[in-house]
Amino acid sequence: MAATAMQQTGDVALCVACWDTSIAFKEADNAGAPDLRRFKSGLLDRDAALAAARNLPEFIAGLPKAELHIHIEGTLTPALARQIAARNGLDLAAFELEAAAAARRDFTSVQPFLTE
Repeated sequence: MAATAMQQTGDVALCVACWDTSIAFKEADNAGAPDLRRFKSGLLDRDAALAAARNLPEFIAGLPKAELHIHIEGTLTPALARQIAARNGLDLAAFELEAAAAARRDFTSVQPFLTE
C-alpha cells in the first residue's frame, strides 16, 4: 500500500511525511517506516531524528552556527566597507582607502584584529 494511502498517526505519520519517495527502500522498521539512516547523513538515530522533527525550530536553534562576523573580514573589500559606511551616514573623514587596503593585504592573523 502506498504511504500516502495509509492511515498514520504519531511517529508513523511523522516518518511518512519525511520520506523521500524517490528512494526505493528495501527495509522498514517495525512501524513500517524505512530506516533512513542508510540513505541520509546518519548523524541522528531514529528516535533522535523523530524528536528533532517534532520540534524543528528548537532543533535548528540548537545546532552549531558559523561565526559569520569573523568571516566577513575576508570578503568585505575596503571600497565596499566605505560604500556601506557612506550609505549609513557614518563619518568618512578618518577613512583612508589605501590604509584599509594595506591592512587587508598584510593581514596574517586574526589575533591582532581581536585585541585591537
